[in-house]
Amino acid sequence: MLMMTPGLSFFYGGMVGAKNVISTMLQSFIAMGLIAGTWEGFVIFLYHLLAIVIVFVYTFTMSWLGYKLIDSLIPMRVSAYSEKVGLDFSQHDEHYGLAHIGERELAEYEEHLKEKNKE
Repeated sequence: MLMMTPGLSFFYGGMVGAKNVISTMLQSFIAMGLIAGTWEGFVIFLYHLLAIVIVFVYTFTMSWLGYKLIDSLIPMRVSAYSEKVGLDFSQHDEHYGLAHIGERELAEYEEHLKEKNKE
C-alpha cells in the first residue's frame, strides 16, 4: 500500500484541473505519511519531505548558477538590434528575397550593411 500511494497521487492529479495538481499530490503524500499511524513514522515522513525540498532547492540553485555562468561567457540572447533587423541579416549577413519586407526594413538592412562594411 505504501508504494501505491505516490502512483495514486499522479492518478488523482490527472483528474483535477491544472491549478490543483500539486495540492492533490501533496494530500496523497501527507496521507502516505499518516498510514504508519505512529509519531515515529510521521517524523520519518517529514525527514523524507525535507530531503525532497533540499534536493529541489539545490538543483534549482545549481541550474540557475550554471545558466548565469554560461550567459556571462556566451550570451544566451541576441541584442535588441539583432532582433529588430532579423537574425539572418545581423548574424549571417544573408537575406532571402527582400520583396516581402517594407521600405523601413530595407533601409535598416542597408544601414546594417554600411555599418558592417565600416568594420
